[in-house]
Amino acid sequence: MTTLPMHLDQVRANGRAASLQVLAAALMSLLAAWHGRLSERRALADLDDRMLRDIGITRAQASAETGKPIWQR
Repeated sequence: MTTLPMHLDQVRANGRAASLQVLAAALMSLLAAWHGRLSERRALADLDDRMLRDIGITRAQASAETGKPIWQR
């Protein structure tokens, strides 16, 4: 009879560990996305007007994009 409660405790512990793993993976994914946005916006800010024309955006559009916080798409 004692194996059943121990087994249930293991299942509960494994469930918490799995939840923490999912949470950690989601957090890492979010941080990676934010880092990517930051890198892209810095690169966009470094483009000169000729390069911006080549990709079809204005300086005002580039400034609006680079001024966004990293959590905004």
